[in-house]
Amino acid sequence: MMMGNFEIAVKNVGQKDGSDVVLVYSVPSKGIEGTPIKQLVEFERVNVGAKESKNVKFVLNACKALSIVDTTGYTLLPAGYRGFTR
Repeated sequence: MMMGNFEIAVKNVGQKDGSDVVLVYSVPSKGIEGTPIKQLVEFERVNVGAKESKNVKFVLNACKALSIVDTTGYTLLPAGYRGFTR
């Protein structure tokens, strides 16, 4: 199983404590018919105090995060470049 991990910093620039949901999307290769523009693969709510920042760590199963479901319901892992976005 291929695992990938990354961290992202979330900063609260406001005067009050707050929370937000960090969303991670995968972006499929271009030219694969019927694929979404992007798909949600992970999320996490983070509470950040006023004027503070917090690192949020994600650990993704690459095969699961980068796969797509075709029109017949089969899960596929197409070849080609894919990326992640927030």
